[in-house]
Amino acid sequence: MSAADDAVIALASKIAEITAYVRGSSGGNVMNDFLRDTYKQFASFGQRKGLFYRPAVISMAANITGAGVATAANAEFRISAEEDFIVQSVRGFIVLKDQANEPVLITTALAAYGATMTPADRAKAKALNCLVTLVNKDTKVPVMENQGIVLSTICPDLGGLPLFFSPDIVPSFLLPRNYTVQAQFALQSANYMFNTASTDYGIALVGAYVNPGSH
Repeated sequence: MSAADDAVIALASKIAEITAYVRGSSGGNVMNDFLRDTYKQFASFGQRKGLFYRPAVISMAANITGAGVATAANAEFRISAEEDFIVQSVRGFIVLKDQANEPVLITTALAAYGATMTPADRAKAKALNCLVTLVNKDTKVPVMENQGIVLSTICPDLGGLPLFFSPDIVPSFLLPRNYTVQAQFALQSANYMFNTASTDYGIALVGAYVNPGSH
C-alpha cells in the first residue's frame, strides 16, 4: 500500500470520526451544544463583547500644517484590554483638509504637472514626502525595522499597495491586548509645496480582534 493510500484511509477515518461526533454517537447532545454556542456568538456580537473574533479597522492619523515649522507628528491607539488584534494589512491615506489654501502654481521643478496640480497630484506629492514608522509606544520596540517607509507606497488611491501580513490566513502580525501602537509621520522636506495647508497623514490597520478566552 502506498503512502498516498495511507493518507486517503487516514482522511476517511477522520471524516467518519467527525461525522459520528456531530451525530451524537460519541455521547452527549452535540447538536444542542452547537446551537447553544451559535446563539451565544450572536448574542455576544450584539453586545460587542465575548466574540472569538471580530473584523475591525484601526485608523490612525496625524495633522501636519505649516511650511518650515511642523515637520513631524504622531498618532497612537491602544488595543483593547480584553482582546488581541491580528493585522492582515496596513494601508496609508492622505486627507487634504484645506484645499482652498493648497498651492496651485507650480515651480520649475514641478513643470511636468502643467500649470496647476490636481488634488490627487498634491496628495501624492505629500505622501511621497512622508516617511511612516510603526512602533510599540510602551517599549519603543519598532514594528518597522531600520527606518520608516514612504507613505505613498502603501496608499492604494495614489498607486501604492497595502502591506499584507497574513497570507493564506496565517497570522503573522499580532498586536497583544493593552499594546499601544504608534504611527510616526516624518516629512522629509518642509517646502511650501509639501507642507502649507492642513493635511492629515494616516494609516489603517485592517484585521480582526481575537479573544481565545471567549471559548
